[in-house]
Amino acid sequence: MGSPTNNKGAAASVGTDLAAVLPDDTQPWWRVPHLLKLNLLLLIPLISSGAIGYDGSMMNGLQTLPQWRGYFGNPEGAMLGALNSVYPAGKVIALFLVTYVCDRFGRKRAMMVGSFACVAFAIMQAVSQNLETFIASRAILGFFTSFLAQPSPILITELAYPTHRGKLTALYNTSFYLGGIIAAWCTFGTFKLDTTWSWRIPSLLQGALPALQLIGVYFLPESPRWLVANGRREEAHKILATYHAGGDADSPLVKF
Repeated sequence: MGSPTNNKGAAASVGTDLAAVLPDDTQPWWRVPHLLKLNLLLLIPLISSGAIGYDGSMMNGLQTLPQWRGYFGNPEGAMLGALNSVYPAGKVIALFLVTYVCDRFGRKRAMMVGSFACVAFAIMQAVSQNLETFIASRAILGFFTSFLAQPSPILITELAYPTHRGKLTALYNTSFYLGGIIAAWCTFGTFKLDTTWSWRIPSLLQGALPALQLIGVYFLPESPRWLVANGRREEAHKILATYHAGGDADSPLVKF
């Protein structure tokens, strides 16, 4: 992402008014402590798309495992279709509720709910004793995945440093493929296990990325835009000063 400001090119990406208040600093962002910290924290919402990519790849892998097919009675036809469709169906059902939660309680709390639930129901999926439980856990997982997938890009957009915003939001969906690659290698790695752990391990690891987010979201600041919209301007000002101006509350960028 280059230097944090680079005013010569900033006007093209953020507009002339905002570019005018950016500090004239040509250091790379990773050498600016507050920007390095901010961008590392933004990795937490950036990996939300990976949870979705993991599921798609995992289900493809599980269907190739004789251990999984045999344990659940070789599902096929409509039942196999239901197994694959309940996850995205759960995400669609959650859309309107997630919107309300994000606006009413904040992007950060929505992510907390989503990450906790995804860990819990990944465990439920992994310990399933019958096909009905496996399907139900997938449906609920899909529902709560929306609590990660919807607020995360919003939070990235509203927290990112102005000249980094476009690049970071563009990176969001790339973690989808990261999740898919992880799932593919997990199912490949457990393929030769003769027990039910051949499919339980990949199912359990579906909660790995949300578990990282559950820990990391505690350190993530709330969206300044949401704080301002809810009458908490001082908190928003403090966050912007800390992460965009290195603690300088009088920075023209923060006041802008």
